[in-house]
Amino acid sequence: MYKGVYFDEEDEESLESVAEEMFQKQRIKLIRDCQAMLAYGSAKTDLPQLEALQFLVEFHYIRHLRNNINHAADKTLVITSDMVKEAVSTLVSSLQAGQWLGNVTVEEELQKNRNII
Repeated sequence: MYKGVYFDEEDEESLESVAEEMFQKQRIKLIRDCQAMLAYGSAKTDLPQLEALQFLVEFHYIRHLRNNINHAADKTLVITSDMVKEAVSTLVSSLQAGQWLGNVTVEEELQKNRNII
């Protein structure tokens, strides 16, 4: 039972698929928003553009993950606490090193999802 409505297994799979698609759309929107922050001078850095973008995206992504965990229904949760821990660890290590230590994925994510508005 979920809020008084029963979902069979097929419906649950559909919910998961929708949740994953929505999550991906939110990630692409986040990347584009961070691009705008850099373009309009809201965020300033001496790092290379893609590296700076990756830092911004990952910082805001951690907030997004945390908020989704706090507000998501168990049936549609596509985020785990391990995802948050890994993201925080990479961000903190990178900040301490003064350079992005993880994979720089934002350009590839945008290219792969260019049809998402």
